[in-house]
Amino acid sequence: MQSNTSRALLFGGALLSAGIANTAEAVGTFDASAGAYAQPILLFASRYDYDSGSFDIASSTTFDTVGVSNAYYDISASLTPTSMSVSSIVDPLPEPHYNYWAAEVRMYIDVTEDLQVEASWGGFGSEGPGGVRITRAIGGGAFELYYQSTGGVNTETFTLFAGETYYVYVTAVIFPNPVPAGWTAGKTASLTIVPAPLTATPLGICGIALAARRRRRG
Repeated sequence: MQSNTSRALLFGGALLSAGIANTAEAVGTFDASAGAYAQPILLFASRYDYDSGSFDIASSTTFDTVGVSNAYYDISASLTPTSMSVSSIVDPLPEPHYNYWAAEVRMYIDVTEDLQVEASWGGFGSEGPGGVRITRAIGGGAFELYYQSTGGVNTETFTLFAGETYYVYVTAVIFPNPVPAGWTAGKTASLTIVPAPLTATPLGICGIALAARRRRRG
């Protein structure tokens, strides 16, 4: 049988959860620029084989996920209102190759409220650029951040400020010289809006107090 104490904890927790949910601060979104810097969104995943001359590409100009893949590579790019991410993974090559793999997301964004964002980038066993570049469009590039993969996984959190327009470029590229069969490589990069902290309301605080009182009575 469930005790009064456990029922009180569940009831108080439910109230607390309801209070938090009702007052969660807005996360914000990546809003494509509608002003002087308005340009189409571009995201694509592609592979070019220098040995055979074959070329594969998947692309989009809206919030979407695209990719190209086969038994030994998986290249993808994804854009949502709150995150953009790219990934290029080659594992493993069946025979020596000279290829070019690339995944990219590019867009201008108008920031209407301060956005805290987290950039993440990393790579292993690969050649070529990969990372997150952000340039403030207004002011001739007076603001610029550029994080490039050189190995391992890295993260950085910073703020994009209201009233500014930024150009954001997230990329993961691999272009090795001919490599032996069994060679593997990978690059990833992303930019994600960090949710604002949740705040307890009086309703939630009452739930905690109610649970505490019932525990003392038990």
